Amino acid sequence: VAERVGAVVYVAFSGVEMAGVKTHDVLALLESTNTKLLVITAIGGATASLCTLWLLSYLQDNCIHVVSNHDIIPRLLFAPITPLTSQLNILFPFWRFSITSPEFGKLAVEVSDKEKAKLFTAVLDYLEAATHNGEASGSILFHPFGNYFFVSEEGAVCMDSPFIIITMMRLLLSTSSPSGSIEDHLKYGEYVNRLSLEMLNQKNSLMSNIPNSSYEAALELAIQSSCLVDKESAVIPAKECLKLARRMGPSPALNAASLANSLSKVVPYTNQIKWYKSWCDEQDDKKGYYDSFKTEGACKRDMKVNITCYKLARFWNNVIDMLEKNELPHDFDQRANWVNASQFYKLLSEPLDIAEYYRSGMHRING
Repeated sequence: VAERVGAVVYVAFSGVEMAGVKTHDVLALLESTNTKLLVITAIGGATASLCTLWLLSYLQDNCIHVVSNHDIIPRLLFAPITPLTSQLNILFPFWRFSITSPEFGKLAVEVSDKEKAKLFTAVLDYLEAATHNGEASGSILFHPFGNYFFVSEEGAVCMDSPFIIITMMRLLLSTSSPSGSIEDHLKYGEYVNRLSLEMLNQKNSLMSNIPNSSYEAALELAIQSSCLVDKESAVIPAKECLKLARRMGPSPALNAASLANSLSKVVPYTNQIKWYKSWCDEQDDKKGYYDSFKTEGACKRDMKVNITCYKLARFWNNVIDMLEKNELPHDFDQRANWVNASQFYKLLSEPLDIAEYYRSGMHRING
């Protein structure tokens, strides 16, 4: 169901009503209006959840995921579902009925404490594995994107680093209980109402014992908003995690400006490869620069071109690294000058990378 009310577009994917969904209708609605706020929900069903993720990934960095501190549902994305099917087959009807009415929730089959504990422990273990060795694991089932807004009865904390998001998901869940992680899924309305009241009353602005440092004050406020003040086992790891989330160094806008200056410095390297391509095209053998580079020996000219390729690759790898670390503006990869520059580099350098791969015999090792 997709409907626009003023400047807000509401999209709800239901596991019961997915048969007639046309995703292009949803996109058409979004593109036909100057939408300021988009509310997306999924009510049960794998297809509904996948459609929600598809739409969120389409929006990329412009989306905010609202996640309560202990809700197990958003954390299920990090765990293989098959071993947990029996518990989820009981829980999904319970959640669906309870959202309709607390009385209806009582009609659902109750999950035993043993099964709740099994589900809770499994998800917690997978979250732990997802941040093994202090960084996001490359083998995780789901990579967070956009911004995550962790809400509780005491406030909210927003972050955008995938590693920090997963770590906070684990820390916050570890302070809950199997039953609490299930019940928390039903409290979003309560949290939103409470947050609205707190914003009006400015309750947290009157925090006692405010540190002299504004950074320390913000850190303490984030801990308070996460309901971790009295959770001794989680406070210190959470503070360390939040410190990692602190943006160090220049702002994304300044980083983008600095990169533009760096790009101008690597233009001569690009011109060197262009010259090499033109030189190869003018030779009598008409091999072209791919075949020439692949078959020629290690002459001085080819070695110089190879070094130039490495310098360009290092520059673009750094750009990608900064993008992945959210050190650049969210629309950086959509800016025409950078799109054109990256495509030009790819078209010019990629044939030489492939030629070098074969010339060095790596195809015999890696296939």
